[in-house]
Amino acid sequence: MTDSNLETKILIQTAEDKGVIIKSGNKYATTDGLDLCENGQVASFENTVTYLNNPKHQEVRSLIEAKILKSKK
Repeated sequence: MTDSNLETKILIQTAEDKGVIIKSGNKYATTDGLDLCENGQVASFENTVTYLNNPKHQEVRSLIEAKILKSKK
């Protein structure tokens, strides 16, 4: 069995561990306050995965990845 979203799920967990994504209750947002979901949705874990996998949100994903890399230095 393979999870096609595993890479994104690991990205979210890593970003949360590094303080790049903030989890408040069951909602996920960037440190800048951007809810990681489409308008009208709750930023749950699954909605965050879908949001970050959406090609139109790749800039947000890239910023999260860059902040993670920066925090490793």
